[in-house]
Amino acid sequence: MGWGFLTSEEKWAEFFRAKYIKKNGELINYFKYSSIWPGLKGVLKYVKNNSSWMIGNGCTIDFWRDC
Repeated sequence: MGWGFLTSEEKWAEFFRAKYIKKNGELINYFKYSSIWPGLKGVLKYVKNNSSWMIGNGCTIDFWRDC
């Protein structure tokens, strides 16, 4: 769910990002009532720190434009 929150284009992920990420890209640091957010917020730093790109054969990577 953490990876989906950060990367998915599905409606549920867009909803959560709109609700819990500030316009500058940072996570909110104030309380919002939710049964899901406390657990998700707790694992996001681990998801970010342990995620990487898998390049594969390199055919779909744009060296100059991909982050």
